[in-house]
Amino acid sequence: MVRKTVTAEIKKLGINGEGIAYLDKKITFVQGALPREVVEIEIVRDEPTYKIGELVKVVSRSKDRVRPKCYQQGKCLGCPLMIMDYQAQLTSKHQLVKDTLNKYIGKENVRVPIEPVKASSQRLAVRNIVRLPIIKFDDRVVFGIYQRESKYLSLMSRCPMQSKRINSCLTELELLFSELHLHAYDELKRKGLRFLTVREFDAGLQLIFVTGEDRIPDRALEAMSRIEGVISIYVCVNTSKKQDFEAGKYEKKFGKATIEQYFMQKTFTISPKDDFPVYRQHAVRVAKEIADMIPEDTLSILEVNSGIGLYSLGLDERYVIKGIDERKGDIVDAMNNVRLMGRMNVNYESGKMDILFPTLCKARHFDLVMVHVREAKYDPHFISNLRLSTTRHILLFGDHLSTMAKMAGELKENYRLAKIVNLDGAPNGSTLTTIMRLDLA
Repeated sequence: MVRKTVTAEIKKLGINGEGIAYLDKKITFVQGALPREVVEIEIVRDEPTYKIGELVKVVSRSKDRVRPKCYQQGKCLGCPLMIMDYQAQLTSKHQLVKDTLNKYIGKENVRVPIEPVKASSQRLAVRNIVRLPIIKFDDRVVFGIYQRESKYLSLMSRCPMQSKRINSCLTELELLFSELHLHAYDELKRKGLRFLTVREFDAGLQLIFVTGEDRIPDRALEAMSRIEGVISIYVCVNTSKKQDFEAGKYEKKFGKATIEQYFMQKTFTISPKDDFPVYRQHAVRVAKEIADMIPEDTLSILEVNSGIGLYSLGLDERYVIKGIDERKGDIVDAMNNVRLMGRMNVNYESGKMDILFPTLCKARHFDLVMVHVREAKYDPHFISNLRLSTTRHILLFGDHLSTMAKMAGELKENYRLAKIVNLDGAPNGSTLTTIMRLDLA
């Protein structure tokens, strides 16, 4: 295809933070462009229903455009809204919520006020967990992510969205890789360092490496254990091309097997494979909003995708709570946390959701079903079972706004939207956390 350069006016932002224009009656996505800007773009893809334009020049600049606080902005796609004033980010996300609800539920069915998106108290250094590839670049072994479209390599040891402790640790690890002549993963030899997860807790940092068959030399592990703040190191040997690292065996090489973390005035025990919030401070805000949204007539709660019980164990002890999840390891730790806290009103169970959920709903009635929408995929079978449960209240929460709106739309014949709250947990990013309650009509 012969590429051509055209001028376009950006009308709004898309769900991934890209600017949206309309050319030849087709929606056109332009990364790095803001609403009300006139831009010069090069059409790099022209499909039957949409176009993708590459920004060449901003002809008329938006008053909301600001200087980004990252030297890789424009090449790294991790923070598409860092070029936008923060209040304008919130306004744009607020409009996105209204547009999405109107699309999937119908404007006539949205009869509650859609309040402005609640701002994050931090704009930078908000990530407490990172999962990064380990690669060879310029004769060095570094942490980096190749951007899918441009193939640009984003170096991650200085990312302003990661906590300072995490960035400092990544920098020291890269120096160690060089000093100890460690290698990035070689698919043919099935040896080398593949990935690293760093999780930041109040007590310190946990490092979880995925490696080839050669693992990590003892001298390297010893040096890593001396990095300031490191309290735990795990290694998982996995040479699968599927990168399904959760299935691998985690070997403890240093420090604590589990980490204790204070959350919502409770102390939780966290294992290496447990699902834990990337933005910990934001998760506390979400938990408080969930607690405030539960109706007064609620006595029994069924939590779907309960994880280790972060959100349900923080609720008042007057509720009888049943939590379910397909992740067996999370449920084991959830029950361990129940015992440590002495919570007689809470119980957790693992199993296949399409079997466990309808079985529990047939066995007893729950006043409220609380669903953590963790994935973007939409499950019509689950919606059907949710409708058949005839629970009085449904509380959906998560970062997948479109999926949640689709679910609410499918349930609108039986349930009405009663309340919705939106929180910004990813400043400079395109996502937000939505909590919505549906009441039986």
